[in-house]
Amino acid sequence: MRFSLLTLTIFFVACNNIENRKEEIKPAQESSFQKFVKKFKSLELPYKYYNVFGKDAIYVMKKLDATSVDTLFVSSIKQQDDIYCAGYLSDTSRFYSFVFYYPYQFAPVISTYSKDGKMISEECLIGCGVGDDLAYCSITGIVNKDFTIFCADTMFFKGGVDESGKSLPPSDSITIDFKRGMINPNGTIIMEKEQRIAIKNNH
Repeated sequence: MRFSLLTLTIFFVACNNIENRKEEIKPAQESSFQKFVKKFKSLELPYKYYNVFGKDAIYVMKKLDATSVDTLFVSSIKQQDDIYCAGYLSDTSRFYSFVFYYPYQFAPVISTYSKDGKMISEECLIGCGVGDDLAYCSITGIVNKDFTIFCADTMFFKGGVDESGKSLPPSDSITIDFKRGMINPNGTIIMEKEQRIAIKNNH
C-alpha cells in the first residue's frame, strides 16, 4: 500500500494539531470563590441549630478573616471582624447556602451565592431580643431537605425596677417568637412575618 505525498502531509498536520491541543488543555486556575468554599465544612440537611444566649457555642466555628479572600464574599467583615461561619448546606446542586453568625445579633444569617460566587440573597432568621431584663433566651431552628425553614426564639424576662425604683416581679409568661420561610429553587430566601405567642410561666 502506498501513501501519496498529500496523505502523508495531512497525517503529520493532524498529529501536530493534536499535540498542540494537549498543550492548551491545562487545569483551570482555582477561583477565589472555590478557595472560599474550601475553607468551610458541608452541613448535612436537615440542618438544625440550637444555642442559649450567653453560651460560647458560636466561637467554636470558623471565624472569617478580614485579611483574606473572605472580604470578597462577606463585605460586612470590613466593618466588623467578629463573623463566624458554621459552613454551607450540603445541597450545592444549584447554588451555595452559607450559615453565618454575628455575635451582636445572636442569630444565624443565611446567605446564598451562585456557583461563581455572586450573592443571590441574604436573610437573618431569628434571634433573641436585647435588654437588661432578659433573663433567658434560646434560639432554635431547622432548614429541611426541601429548603423550608422554621426558626424560633424562647425568652423569659426577669423582674426589674420601675421609674420610681420599685421592684417588679419576673414575667409571668415565656415568650416565643417564630417564623417560617424557604430558600427558593433560584436561591432567593423568603421569610414570613414574625409571630409571637406567650405561655404561662408557673414560677
